Amino acid sequence: MASVTDNNTGYTYPIGKVRGHDTQFISQVPLEDFDNNVYIKVETSSNVDATKIKATLGKGSNNETITTLNLDANGEANVTEYFNSSSETYHITFDWDGTEQEWQDLKDDAITISDAVLLLKETGDFEHGNAGNAYEHPVQYIATDFDANGTLNNQDSFDLLAHVLDVADVFVKYIEDTFSSGFALVPSAVYNAITMNNWTDEDLPDMGDGAFSVDLSNGDVNLAYKSAMWGDANLSHGTVQDNATGSGVTYSIANSSPLTSKSMTQYAASDSTVEATLVTEIKDNGNVHVEFEILSDDTAALQLKVNYDSSRLQFKEVIFDTGDTTTNFGNSDYSSVNMGSIIQNGGAIPVNSTMKIVFEPLETITSAAGLVSIRNTDAASTEGLQQHLNIQ
Repeated sequence: MASVTDNNTGYTYPIGKVRGHDTQFISQVPLEDFDNNVYIKVETSSNVDATKIKATLGKGSNNETITTLNLDANGEANVTEYFNSSSETYHITFDWDGTEQEWQDLKDDAITISDAVLLLKETGDFEHGNAGNAYEHPVQYIATDFDANGTLNNQDSFDLLAHVLDVADVFVKYIEDTFSSGFALVPSAVYNAITMNNWTDEDLPDMGDGAFSVDLSNGDVNLAYKSAMWGDANLSHGTVQDNATGSGVTYSIANSSPLTSKSMTQYAASDSTVEATLVTEIKDNGNVHVEFEILSDDTAALQLKVNYDSSRLQFKEVIFDTGDTTTNFGNSDYSSVNMGSIIQNGGAIPVNSTMKIVFEPLETITSAAGLVSIRNTDAASTEGLQQHLNIQ
């Protein structure tokens, strides 16, 4: 490998010969010779499409852009050809490379009724008491402390519930509705070291300008990152904290003490299921009815997002038969219905409760097949834990 400077313009040749005139002075400054690789490794939930995340690589004190590339399906990228000097400082900036609709869909899938119930339980607003001990990781507190004051209270829990009910968006209200504001990608060493005291004292680790260097003399270098999303209380679209750290990388960050106030176990969701039926049929005057019936007796909250063919159907209403103590919600945008029920005191939604969506036809319809589909479901048990929906 040869590096040549001609009139202050530099060139690097990986292989080949360099020739000059007899009177021309040639100097050689060899680049580092190493046989290892440098990788970006972003740990994301399997619910997040990592290929929609792009990384812009920079170097130097001015963060001069080197290139922009996308992560693969495993959240990885080989950046050996770009990060090739132990004496240089580098930067990585992550951003969204999907469409705006895909970003909104990610938000909708990540922040659901089980997140709201978990935060309600943490703040004592679920079952009207027994606050605390619902969360297991400091990052969960940071993700749902919407006013960033180092405490969780009923305002935070009701903000999240309002988001799920499509009343107010916690991204728009508190930060910006963008990936860079609402989806944190943090070096694993920093992420794992965040403590309860960092949160309560409003003293999160100082990331500085995000610059780092790489040690190319000691095997492969893994630039490890973990992720969390604003409002994602149960970390369904984020990663839990552990004691793992990246190797061969030095970050210009402040040190943090080990986690002491909370256990480092995986967040445990309930393995129970919600049994239910879903029937779609054409009824009165050609209207299309989609009726959902709950068959289980231990579900305190339930949410369904139903897509429909807006070229053939027009949303009319949602009809609930869920008892007198249940709070129901149902609304529609252009081609999707968001509906559900919650009993905030921790009781169970009555067995055989029903939610019915009614659509008016925009043309003559003889079959309901293919007109609607369920895009997303979520539920929480009377214990406040996430449940899986099994539609018969």
